[in-house]
Amino acid sequence: MTEEERLSELPSTADTARIPVRFAPQLELCERLLATVWAERPRPRPSMSEVEANCLAIFVRSLEIYDAVLALVRTGRADATSGRFAANSTPDRTRAPAR
Repeated sequence: MTEEERLSELPSTADTARIPVRFAPQLELCERLLATVWAERPRPRPSMSEVEANCLAIFVRSLEIYDAVLALVRTGRADATSGRFAANSTPDRTRAPAR
């Protein structure tokens, strides 16, 4: 699939702007899931092996990515989750994940 074909399959800007409203119940469930998983995540401990510490780091990074995708969807920039940021948007690397 060419880039042009892929971009033509993305929703229009008007449709994208309605995503947070249209899918509010689903987004609420996603946010509740994230909050629950974050609250119950394993904590680092001195006796952790290197493998456990690496797995924990990957797990935490995965939660941060999940939160970032939710943030893009909530702001109507769902097309950015496909690897292309919406016009005039840049990733906000200063934002901490919601907890």
